[in-house]
Amino acid sequence: NYKYSKKSQEIFNLIRLAEQADKKTAILLLCQALETMGENKKRPQKEINVLDECINLIDKSDLANQQKEPLKNMLSRAKSISNKNKCKNLIGKYSLYEYKQFDKMKIFNEAYRIRGKMTHGEKVDYIDAFRCGRYLKIMVLDILKEWSKDNTKN
Repeated sequence: NYKYSKKSQEIFNLIRLAEQADKKTAILLLCQALETMGENKKRPQKEINVLDECINLIDKSDLANQQKEPLKNMLSRAKSISNKNKCKNLIGKYSLYEYKQFDKMKIFNEAYRIRGKMTHGEKVDYIDAFRCGRYLKIMVLDILKEWSKDNTKN
């Protein structure tokens, strides 16, 4: 008897919601599914050390606290790889198929561009979202199938 992990259930829910959503929202949900499957990794220690030095410089600067905090937060977030790179790593590891209809990295980059536009309140073309969302869904389901083989716990 196979039991799905909490993380797997969360991913299934995101995909189920994407099925019921409009095409633009579906892209957001499918990108979130990829981000959830992706591994949170820290940058190499050398890079983190440089970021820490930058944070210390900001602390010592004569900037006002309301100027310092956003800069320090941005640098602290940079200590981990970005969600976009986390997804690219996931695609590289678990997307085993070469699709004839589309290039998987081009579709992912397009989907992430659309996701970014939506999260920043910009207008998204419905035709682009429809085409991209259809292919992204195929890719996410194929990745989930392979990812699930390695991730039965949690």
